[in-house]
Amino acid sequence: MPAAAILLCLLLQSAPEPLPVRPVISQTEGGLKAEVRDRQGTPVPGVRVLLRHLDGRTWAATTNAQGQCQAGGLSPGEYRVELRKEGHPSAVYPRLLIRANAWLLGAPPLPELRGPRLRLAGLPTYEEAPAPIVPLRREPGKIPMH
Repeated sequence: MPAAAILLCLLLQSAPEPLPVRPVISQTEGGLKAEVRDRQGTPVPGVRVLLRHLDGRTWAATTNAQGQCQAGGLSPGEYRVELRKEGHPSAVYPRLLIRANAWLLGAPPLPELRGPRLRLAGLPTYEEAPAPIVPLRREPGKIPMH
């Protein structure tokens, strides 16, 4: 097989499927709690939310009937977040910061463009995750009192 044909086959390979997100975070992971809205402020269901870490790994979530999604289990760091839905131009947030043990709520406004634009609702704020529950230590031979 000629080298050009091999190169063409390599270029046409599809990108790996994005990793699934989890609905929770831990002390070493963070996440994005988002609501996607259109230009009129109406929540948009069925939007594919792609989160690409600087190291190349990509996670994906889809908004529910209320236009909301929760993408947890993400490594802390900067992410490129893309919103995709047929009939809407893609919206791209080039650098959103995910922190450990916190949910990112919202994103900075994007520049205005013509057409049916999607956006993440709310300003970029963080909601710290509740402290983990640590089970009580039992001492040998003692009955715990409540």
